[in-house]
Amino acid sequence: ISKYNVGDSGPSGSGPTIPSKYNNYIMSVGQTCPYSGFCCWKGKTSDDCGITGNAGANYSGCNRTTCQQIPATESCLMWTAGGKTSAGAWRLPTQAELTSISSYLNILNNNRGKDGLQFCTAGATAGYVQCGGSARCVGAVSTSSTSNRCHVDYNWTETAVSNNTNFTLSFPSSIYNAQIGFAASARCVYDGITKADNYSEDLSDYDDSNAPKDEPKSQADCDKLTAIFVHKKYAGGMRNLCISKYNVGDSGPSGSGPTIPLEYRPYALSAGQTCSKAGHCCWSGKTSDTCGIMGNAGADYGGCSRTVCQFNVANAACKAYTSGGKTQAGYWRLPTNVEYANMKDYLKEINNNRGKDGLQFCTAGATAGYVQCGGSARCVGAVSTSSTSNRCHVDYNWTETAIGTNVHYTLAFPDSLYNAQVGFAASARCVYDGQKY
Repeated sequence: ISKYNVGDSGPSGSGPTIPSKYNNYIMSVGQTCPYSGFCCWKGKTSDDCGITGNAGANYSGCNRTTCQQIPATESCLMWTAGGKTSAGAWRLPTQAELTSISSYLNILNNNRGKDGLQFCTAGATAGYVQCGGSARCVGAVSTSSTSNRCHVDYNWTETAVSNNTNFTLSFPSSIYNAQIGFAASARCVYDGITKADNYSEDLSDYDDSNAPKDEPKSQADCDKLTAIFVHKKYAGGMRNLCISKYNVGDSGPSGSGPTIPLEYRPYALSAGQTCSKAGHCCWSGKTSDTCGIMGNAGADYGGCSRTVCQFNVANAACKAYTSGGKTQAGYWRLPTNVEYANMKDYLKEINNNRGKDGLQFCTAGATAGYVQCGGSARCVGAVSTSSTSNRCHVDYNWTETAIGTNVHYTLAFPDSLYNAQVGFAASARCVYDGQKY
C-alpha cells in the first residue's frame, strides 16, 4: 500500500503522481473545480489535524491531497513507483480488501510513527494522525448535505456501488458510498499483477497493437463518414475517434448526420410542439432565438435551427447509425464524459474559426469565432437543469455516461459538464472508434 496519498510526497519518497492531463484540474484549496469528478485539491485540506500522540509520524494530516474519483483511479493505474513497476500494475484497493484488513490496518498504522501506514482519522484519538477535513474543496460533493468538503479521512476504493458511486473507507473501519465528485484521500495498492489495458501517460507514443482494425487513423478516414478526426491523445488515450459533423436529426452541405430511428419518428416534432411521450422526443426547426456565425467565417451549419433530442432518442440514434452504410449499426455511440473532458481544449482547436472544415459546435454566448446558439423555450415538454422547462438546450451535448437513474452528463460547449435528466432536450453528436459496442 503506498505510503502517501495520490499527489503527495514525504521524507520516504513520492506517492502516486497525478497524470499531467489533469494539470488544469489540480486546485489549491479554496479554488473551484471547473469539472465535477476530475479535480484534486492541495494545501490546507484539514482544519482539525495533528499527530495526536503517534510519536515519530512525519506525514501530517493537515495538508494531504484529496481527489475526486476519476483522477484518483487513473493516478494509481499510471503510477510506476519511479520506474520500478509497469504502468497498470497499481490500482485503488477494493472495498473487500479494506474491509478484510481493517483490523490489521490499525496494527500497521497506530503508534507506528514514520514506519507505519499513517492513515488519518477525523477524531483526536491517541496513536492516530488526525485529519478533520475542511470546506475548501470547492465544487466537491458530499455524502451529507455539506458540500465543498475535503474528506481527508475517507479513502477511495475501486469498487463501484452503482453508476458514478464508489465505496470509500472512513478510517479506521467504516465503509461509505460516495459519488465520483466526492473529494477523498487515495492510496494505491500493488499485488504484482499488471492490468491488460495499456495505460500510458506519454501522449506521443501509443501502442496500437490491440486497436480495432477499423480504428480511424486520420481525417481522411473520418471524411468518408462525414465526421471530424480526434487523435486518442486528445480523447483520453484509448482510441482515435471520428465525431459526426452534424447533430442527430440534422444534415448539411457535407452530408447527413445520424438519423432519428423509425420507432422515434412519431415523436420527431417541430419547435413549439408538445412532447407526448416523455424522454422520447426531438425538436427541429427554430430551436434557438439568439444565434449566428459570430465571425466563424465559412461556417455552414448555423446555430438557429439545430435538432435537439431527449436522451433515449439520441442514444438509440447513435447506436443505429451506419453513416450511409459505410459502417455497421452498433459501431457508433454517444461520447463519454471522460472523452469530452479530456478533449475540451482540443475541441476548440478543431472548432473555432475553422468554418465548414471545423466541428461547428455552438455556444450560448456571442463569442467571436464560435457559432452561437442561445436556445429557446420551444421544446415543449422538455425538462431542464433549472426551474425553466420547455427549453431547447442547443449548446448542451449528450454523453452516454450515467450519473444515476435517468441522469446523464452533458457538455455545455466549450468547457462545462452538467447533469441532465433524460427528458432534457440537447444536441447529440455521435462518435466512432472502429469497435462494436
